[in-house]
Amino acid sequence: MRDALAQAALLQSPLLLCALTVVIAGAGSALPFSPIEPLLLAIATAVPGPYLLPLVVLATLGHMAAKALVCVASRQAGRALPARTRAAVERAGALLTRRRGARFLTLLVSAVAGVPPLYAITVAYGALRLPLRDYLIAVSIGRALRFGALVLIPHLAPGTR
Repeated sequence: MRDALAQAALLQSPLLLCALTVVIAGAGSALPFSPIEPLLLAIATAVPGPYLLPLVVLATLGHMAAKALVCVASRQAGRALPARTRAAVERAGALLTRRRGARFLTLLVSAVAGVPPLYAITVAYGALRLPLRDYLIAVSIGRALRFGALVLIPHLAPGTR
């Protein structure tokens, strides 16, 4: 009974749900898999429409905070590689530096669709020492689009709000 009351209280507090979203988004994005999508769907069914935009913004910010840390930490990975491999990674990074549009599109597609996996793209992007600003812009836009679409799903079904 007490657990049911606690769950009901959680669902009645949109601010608490938003805070939970930031924590789960941040923690989940530092892992190769992320529990944020099912959480967003569940929260979107419980909160009124006006809370959806702040929910998307908070999920995106929490997710990107941890992704940025993964990307920055991956920059150090190149130092652990053998000299020959490091040289190949540096050549690939130089090639991709000149192809900003292709980089942006790859990041955006990965952030929205998850293909190729965003975690792998994040690690590779960091290891190639590509511009962090470009990564943050493209992936933030992609994640916001993905999360925005997810929270709208419960509200688009017939018979819902």
